[in-house]
Amino acid sequence: MVAKKYRSYGRNIKVMFPMVSSVEEVRAAKEILAEAKAELRQEGYSFNEQMPVGMRV
Repeated sequence: MVAKKYRSYGRNIKVMFPMVSSVEEVRAAKEILAEAKAELRQEGYSFNEQMPVGMRV
């Protein structure tokens, strides 16, 4: 995962979901992000739990 390597250099991660066109896509993206955060936690990576998240409509 690119985020793991990026974070290992001490940088904060910002997430943007491009071309969101429905509420269902927002929900799906948030679910995927939650799964990725859980994976990072499980593997012992430290990261900003409140990382900035945005989307482009």
